[in-house]
Amino acid sequence: MGRKNEFKVSKAFTLGLEEVAFLKVASEEGDMNASQFLNKLLRKAMLKARKEEEIERKPAGHCH
Repeated sequence: MGRKNEFKVSKAFTLGLEEVAFLKVASEEGDMNASQFLNKLLRKAMLKARKEEEIERKPAGHCH
């Protein structure tokens, strides 16, 4: 048994000074670490993009 293995990916990317400052403040306000905050932002963006795709797929009008 034990703890379930997690799949972790380590990536390096460059952030500007203003972005790092925002990330620090926002993650502290949300009482989470930086990776949790970034995951939350990415998840929101993914869901928004998925909704927009679904809207585009629907027919524009009804046939009579």
